[in-house]
Amino acid sequence: MTAPIREQILSALVSQLGNISGITGLSIDRNKNAQVQKFPALIVLDGDQTSDPGTAYGNTLYSMNVNVEGYVQSSSAAATGTDLNMLYGQVVQTIMQDVTLGGICIDIIEGEMLTNIDRSEGQQPVAAFSVTFAVKYFTASGDPFHF
Repeated sequence: MTAPIREQILSALVSQLGNISGITGLSIDRNKNAQVQKFPALIVLDGDQTSDPGTAYGNTLYSMNVNVEGYVQSSSAAATGTDLNMLYGQVVQTIMQDVTLGGICIDIIEGEMLTNIDRSEGQQPVAAFSVTFAVKYFTASGDPFHF
């Protein structure tokens, strides 16, 4: 059985993030619940969505939020922000290269980004971000498996 369009989109996003180059040792997981132990890391989180069944003839328009969390561990406190921003930039650039994910969605819009830099003394510098993407897609009304 074919996966629902929503699942196809989430799988495609994870796959697309696998194309990030220039960041050595990057791990990518989906819906990981455990604390990050290996850096750098990305976690793609399935998000909520809204639907509008009256938008198009026989179709339902969805807007699904997908959160991408990024984690870096730096050699120095001074490098933490730079490393975090480099990973963030690679994520956005990679996702926005194909906002239709090969034709399974109609648009991807970058939303809010939150950051957190751990400033604990005696710890190797660690930082994280979470950026939300709104993914717009259609399915046939009442059929999340088909366009």
